[in-house]
Amino acid sequence: MRSVLDFYRELQKKYDGSINFKKVCADEGIIAVKGVLPDGLNGLFVGNGKYKVIILNEKISREERRDWAFHELWHALKSPPAAESHASLKEEYKANLFAALCRAPFVRDGDTIESLRERYNVSAWIAKARLDHEVKKMFR
Repeated sequence: MRSVLDFYRELQKKYDGSINFKKVCADEGIIAVKGVLPDGLNGLFVGNGKYKVIILNEKISREERRDWAFHELWHALKSPPAAESHASLKEEYKANLFAALCRAPFVRDGDTIESLRERYNVSAWIAKARLDHEVKKMFR
């Protein structure tokens, strides 16, 4: 996924290596809030051209909210309109990969889902997405 990696690197450069969710939101005019969302809906991006809002489910853990924050940030900054993007498995994969790169920036030889979870305080799905990306890179 060249476009995800390119955008991730672009943000790394812009923010001196560390991509801070709150800073990016402030710079891009994105409002991020916690709110009650239906079970199974962990985050949501809503934008109408003038306003951009990320809503994170207050019922999930803090680590999961941070993970989903970056997933929704991808949708806010790079996805096509919401009707198209959330219905697209490809776009959801991109959002997951972006979140995984932001939340777990480095993978070491021998890392596991558990070691990434502990080192970066991320949820299992982020750790798995990050390791899956490393495996795919080996076969390119």
